[in-house]
Amino acid sequence: MAERNKRLIPTGRLRELFDYDPLGGELYWSSSASPSLRGRLAGSLGKGGYRSVTFDGVSYLAHRLIWAWVYGYNPTGEVDHVGQERLKVKRNNVQGLADRTPRAHRRETSLNLGARELPLGVHATTSGSYTAIISVDGKQVNLGSYPDPQEASAAFKGASKVISALSL
Repeated sequence: MAERNKRLIPTGRLRELFDYDPLGGELYWSSSASPSLRGRLAGSLGKGGYRSVTFDGVSYLAHRLIWAWVYGYNPTGEVDHVGQERLKVKRNNVQGLADRTPRAHRRETSLNLGARELPLGVHATTSGSYTAIISVDGKQVNLGSYPDPQEASAAFKGASKVISALSL
């Protein structure tokens, strides 16, 4: 899907107004924005599970803002949510975002939509490996990259058991 909004992002202003949580993949209003907004999740969910954020009178897709916030420059192509085609709400962790040409984005999307379902907590990467990710207290924790989905699934299951044991 082509991105709706590719306006240039004022990166200096972006870092002034927002804080980025790399584990949760979310932007929060900083103290520079407004005392009433400080610490609040920025933006709202729109169609397709993409979060949008409006500041200085312009609406931006949050994943493009996050790319610019982390890397300090505007993405040159389409920011792809790698391996998230089936998710109703897209995750904006920078590790799961890729700046791609429109052609590469279409190719990758069609490949992922045809892929078989991966085990819970396992995500395919663009390099052909698999990442295990688990949520702990509402925060996503990357458990590492693995050469095949079974190893990534084993890491996820092991972490799940440890978290369950600690919760007792």
